[in-house]
Order: sequence, then structure tokens, then C-alpha cells
Amino acid sequence: MNKAIMFFSVVLIFSSQALSQNLLSKYKPMICYIEEVNHNSLADITHSFNEDLSEIWLNEESRVYGFFGPDYCRLRMKFLDVKKDKDNDLEYLISGKSRRDNITRAFRGRLRIIGIYRVKVPTELREYENGMIFGEYTILEDSLSEESGKYTGRFVSYWHRDEKGKIRYNDLWKISDGFNNNQFAGYWQSCHDDQKVRANWGDSRIPCSEDFDRGAGEFSPDEKYRKNGWESYIKAYHEGNNREEIEKFRKIEEQKWWE
Repeated sequence: MNKAIMFFSVVLIFSSQALSQNLLSKYKPMICYIEEVNHNSLADITHSFNEDLSEIWLNEESRVYGFFGPDYCRLRMKFLDVKKDKDNDLEYLISGKSRRDNITRAFRGRLRIIGIYRVKVPTELREYENGMIFGEYTILEDSLSEESGKYTGRFVSYWHRDEKGKIRYNDLWKISDGFNNNQFAGYWQSCHDDQKVRANWGDSRIPCSEDFDRGAGEFSPDEKYRKNGWESYIKAYHEGNNREEIEKFRKIEEQKWWE
């Protein structure tokens, strides 16, 4: 996978003041497309931050891709409601739906923020205030549903402050190669037995996907996994010159499966 560019085009120096070594070791594998040089840094603003970040996880224009298990079966995740816990500025209550193996399941869960950091952006890209959020999640599917389970793991999300000073989902460089946001990586564990598999998802790219994602400029699943739920995506965005067929499969991809 091409790791040359991150949509931020930022540089991070993970010093003892910016991130503890423990936090870095946990989250750095999820932070893709970073070019490291020496003149930028992260500033920890966790304890002074009390703004509502709900919008970060409710972006309607984002394309969310995910995989489930060792064969990279397609996983779809949709957050439908995110609310800040009134008793804790660093926790958010979430609800939504998941879909795998053509079965849609409702879920509820919680996002717990571990750290919020401000990132300095190179001046040639304008002085936007940008930042990163590091956290953990627990998501429980409807236990009455067949083969339901619990998702647990870590996430990294990116924000920026707009001209009016409001925190927004960071899509400033969404046309750049490697753009991504809301990167979730962890495991799904069955509610009914001991089955436990890897389950990752994210906006535009999937974190820690190794050789599954073969795309340079944009997400592109390896051809050998196309029968595991990726057929319509490949035909819609990476295959063929037949405009009618492309439009057919793009309509499939754009369906609101959670409604």
C-alpha cells in the first residue's frame, strides 16, 4: 500500500511531552500516510477540552469500509446517533447498525477518548487548527440477533476548527491520495460462544489492513477477496468501461442499507 501521503500532509514528532510511549505504541500502527520531519509536533489539550465532538463521527458524506475475519469479509458500519455523555466530557454514547453476511444488526456502544491533540499544519496549507483524537470503543450488537457480538478496540479520528471556531470533521484534503478518517481497529467477539476475529473499519481507508488494500490513491481491495462481499465495490469503482454497468453497481454501493 502506498504510504507516501496522508490527507493532512502533516508531520508528527512523538516526544515524551506530546504522547507517552505507551500511547504511541498502541496507536501509531493505525496512523497511516504520515511523513515524519522535525519541525512539527503534537500538543496535548485533553484536559482543557470540553467541546462536543459528536459531529466527527456523524459525517454523512464519508464512505465507510470495513473487514471482518481472516478472509477480509466485508463489514459495514453506520453510526446513526452520537451523544456526549452529560457526566463525562470524554465519553460518547453511540447507536447505529452493522451489516455482514447480508444481515443487518442494530447496536449500541460507547466511545471513550484517551487523548485529544492539536497538530501544527505547514504554513503553505494555511494555518488551520487541526487535531487528532485517540480513544477506545465498545459496541454491542443486539444480543437477540443471530450471530451477534461485541466490537472492542481503539480508534483515531481527525478534526479541524473552521473559520467560525467550530470543531469539524477534517475533510480538508479529501481529494488527496490516502485520505482517511475515523480509523477503528480491534476485534469482534461472539455473544454466544468463544469465537473472536479481527474487525476493522474506517472512512475511505481501513486501518491495519496489510496487503488487503492494494490501492495507491484510493481504497482498492485485493482481487482475491472480491467474492467476500467486495464484488459490487470493485465493479462500481475499479473495473470496466461499460457506463451502464458502472452506474448499476454504484447505485448498489450508495444504497442506504441501514434504513
